[in-house]
Amino acid sequence: MSKIIIFLCGLLWCYTISAEPLILKNNAQEHLFDVEIANTPEKSQQGLMFRKYLPANKGMLFISDTDTQMYMWMKNTYISLDMLFFDRKGKIIKIIPNTTPLSLKILSSDIPVAGVLEINAGTAKQLDINIGDLIVSEQLK
Repeated sequence: MSKIIIFLCGLLWCYTISAEPLILKNNAQEHLFDVEIANTPEKSQQGLMFRKYLPANKGMLFISDTDTQMYMWMKNTYISLDMLFFDRKGKIIKIIPNTTPLSLKILSSDIPVAGVLEINAGTAKQLDINIGDLIVSEQLK
């Protein structure tokens, strides 16, 4: 029964949220994701808040018009995430793994970056994604 529910949630994701392809690339492999683009103030403000499930290989991409120090939090976010901060070329600059759901602690890029990719917690470690690896997206061209 649980496999059916997960499959249905995966279908629901496809039908309710428009997603774009994105590749996480390390030295050995490329990993394909479908990500929502936080391209409006409303989407950026809400992010992944109120979601209780994020299918594997899904996520949300936040990109700033200009490089800026980014500040994130987990308010009203029920799922733990990995946050991957990156520069204009898609190079990963900082990773904050396994964020704490519902936390009000401010999570910072520490330096100006182009954006942040949010994916399920533990995914970066599982796929051996590290600082210096690449995010490839049409949004970065």
